[in-house]
Amino acid sequence: MRITRIIVSGTVLTLFLCVFLGDDSLPGIVRDTLLFLQFMPSLVLLKSHPGLSVGAGFFFIIITSLIFGRVYCALLCPLGVLQDIFIWLSRIFGIKKTHAFQKPYPRIRYGITIVTMMTFFLGSMDMIGLLDPLSVFGRVAANLFKPAALAMHNMALSFLEFFDIYILSVKKLHFVSWSLTIITVLSFMAVLFFSLFHGRLYCNTICPVGGLIGLLSSRSLFRFGFDKTKCVSCGACEKVCKAGCIDVKRMSIDSNRCVSCFNCLDVCGKRAVRYDIPTKENFIRTFFPGAHVPARRHWLMGSMTAGVSIVFSFYPLTVFSRISPGENIPVLPPGSVSINRFRKICLGCDLCVSVCPTNVIIPGASSFFSPGFLMPEMDFNRGFCDMACHACGQACPTDAIKAMPLHLKKEVRVGSAVLHKDLCIVHVKKKHCGACGEACPTSAISPVEKGQVLFPKLNPDYCIGCGACVYACPTKPKAIIVKAIPIHEKAETYRLVKKQVLPLPSQNGDFPF
Repeated sequence: MRITRIIVSGTVLTLFLCVFLGDDSLPGIVRDTLLFLQFMPSLVLLKSHPGLSVGAGFFFIIITSLIFGRVYCALLCPLGVLQDIFIWLSRIFGIKKTHAFQKPYPRIRYGITIVTMMTFFLGSMDMIGLLDPLSVFGRVAANLFKPAALAMHNMALSFLEFFDIYILSVKKLHFVSWSLTIITVLSFMAVLFFSLFHGRLYCNTICPVGGLIGLLSSRSLFRFGFDKTKCVSCGACEKVCKAGCIDVKRMSIDSNRCVSCFNCLDVCGKRAVRYDIPTKENFIRTFFPGAHVPARRHWLMGSMTAGVSIVFSFYPLTVFSRISPGENIPVLPPGSVSINRFRKICLGCDLCVSVCPTNVIIPGASSFFSPGFLMPEMDFNRGFCDMACHACGQACPTDAIKAMPLHLKKEVRVGSAVLHKDLCIVHVKKKHCGACGEACPTSAISPVEKGQVLFPKLNPDYCIGCGACVYACPTKPKAIIVKAIPIHEKAETYRLVKKQVLPLPSQNGDFPF
């Protein structure tokens, strides 16, 4: 069982790394299957689109946890598998060769879970984006692992070019703000510290998904337990338990915290540790703990957490997600529909950032603790939205960016271009430029001749806010910007006309910019 778990979890982690590092050779069905079997994305999808087909992934995780325990944490959670690698490295390098029973922290675990789910039903995704394992893994992979991978790629390119071998091309990295870099590094260091010195304590104390699934696993059909007639209290199982949930002295295993790694089964030479359906006596004691007050208290606290989470997650009050008057609204990718909708269901996992080929989508650049501070946006100073691309919508795990066919995506207006004449080369220096008009794919910017100078003219009916004009504009600061639209609209049908090249008077042989 342990070998099977290692093979499956290793494959899952490898595929997730390929997804978040932007490997476009991976079949879409593989990516969709991986994301379909993630707890929080499936819950968000079920909340926003109630239905059996949409919620199949969520119900699969729930049913699996009720039958087999926390196999999700051991097999399918990429952050959990990453922690297992760190735990393995801690043993290899002698940092933490053996483990021991750890005291549980139910108040912290359930407190974080309750607060996270309360903010979720109030309409804010900030706590989930900060603590959800897929979001944490996505930010670490996209903003730490990917820069390292691209640096190695470009170093290899330089090395090969030294020998006149040109089989690679330079790859550029998306922009990452300092605020998000700090959050990403702190999250990674927290996971690394817990893993190296305390095993899976992060999963059993901070992770809200671990808190919710732990409640189900504590009442699962198959559980780990002791055969007291065979156990000799050697402590071998306790030493390899990375969840710290095995207490050899009391011959008990805390199913709430057990992550189903099967290490204890593999190491026990007496076959004293079993994984099966509890005996009738233990099964009844599980649901009717009798005089064991701490177990009952934990069960009641956990039940309350689960009840609050499930009930209120389907009745969002949207208190935190509403935009306030005068708020500086970021430009969102086509398919986001509106800023309010996007803030209610975006995990901040940065998968859209990783797959964007033009790097126009950047990870959350807002200030700390502002609404939606972890959620991505578009920065046209660094790229533009390619009309022939809809990768972000195809990759989004929660439908925060709706998947749309290209012919519909091309008609979505996410913003409107605004020209600042006091910065424009043509208006200020009375020189030809035309960069914005040449870049515009919808002919929303056309040249108008005045006094032998071609001035740019905006037609807002054709503008979709793709930002190609902003990216092409040579001035600093940009003479043309895109102002976001809170609720996306359908643009007028634009005309793809053949641009006329008009004869320009001589500018002393110099290019206008």
